[in-house]
Amino acid sequence: PGQQPPVDPSSVGVGVGFQLRPDGSFVVSGLVPGSAAEQSGRVFALDKILAVNGISVVGLSVQRVVELIRGPPGTTVTLTMQASQAYASTRSTGGVPSAE
Repeated sequence: PGQQPPVDPSSVGVGVGFQLRPDGSFVVSGLVPGSAAEQSGRVFALDKILAVNGISVVGLSVQRVVELIRGPPGTTVTLTMQASQAYASTRSTGGVPSAE
C-alpha cells in the first residue's frame, strides 16, 4: 500500500492518542501529559470518538481523523465523545445532586 502524506508540521492537535478498533470505531488510547485534552478533565482512555467538529468519524481512515483533529495553534476543535465509564451521583433532598 502507498504511504500516507505527512501531517502538516505547522498544525497541532489536542493531545489525544487513539486507535482504530476492528469494529471501525476510534477509541482514545491515551492522553499526552499536560495537553489540552488532559487539562479539560473530560477525555479519558477508552472513550469512543464519535465525531470531530460535527463530522462523523464512522468509516474514516486514521489519517483523515488526524487531519480533522489537527489545526492551527489557538483554534478550537470539538470532539464528540462517548464516555467509557458511567458516573455515580448521590441523590439529595435539596434537589441538586452531588457528583462523585
